[in-house]
Amino acid sequence: MTDAAGPGGTGRMRSFVRYAAASLVAGAVLAVVVGAISDGTRAVWPMVALAYAAQLVAFGMLMAVHGRARFMLGWGSGILVRFLALGVGAAWVALAELDRPALRLLSLAGALFVLVLLEPAFIRYQR
Repeated sequence: MTDAAGPGGTGRMRSFVRYAAASLVAGAVLAVVVGAISDGTRAVWPMVALAYAAQLVAFGMLMAVHGRARFMLGWGSGILVRFLALGVGAAWVALAELDRPALRLLSLAGALFVLVLLEPAFIRYQR
């Protein structure tokens, strides 16, 4: 298995690590800003953490098939992971009867949206 950066998929791994670091910073900034604006920091952080974990799985699946004929399968699987994360977050909020459910779920959806916008910057397109 080779890619643009060399044998063994090192370019994909480097892209994944860079994406993980950038999305961690972006998620932390998002949580701090939304938490400060809404005065609900304790409600925001767990949802941003769930979004971060889901995005790492989704991006990892995408990078695993990047540059291959199964790219759409990886992309579609990532969408499924994100919807699953929203479902898990909604079930968690509902079953645990957590306070501020709207803030929690909007934080989760917003964090997923922001983190998915970072993906293209870390995907190396082969020409």
